[in-house]
Amino acid sequence: MSVVKTAEIARRIGTPVISITSSRDNDLAHTSDMTIVIKADHDGCTAPLGTVFEDASLLFLDSIVPSLMEKLGATEEDMRSRHAIWV
Repeated sequence: MSVVKTAEIARRIGTPVISITSSRDNDLAHTSDMTIVIKADHDGCTAPLGTVFEDASLLFLDSIVPSLMEKLGATEEDMRSRHAIWV
């Protein structure tokens, strides 16, 4: 529920909200301006709970980083200077 509240606050102050979820039929998707649906069912899989969804989300987000870097003209050094691990 806290992520939905955070999305509501962000929208209230004018920030576009993009969610990544496994379904369009939930409070977060309804609160978002854009929803990316990743179907990562784990039927018959040994991965518990949301592990398959989390892994699929990680791969999706990692796959768009190079395109964003190119579009924004960002280098790894630029990104590293703002990354929480190295700040």
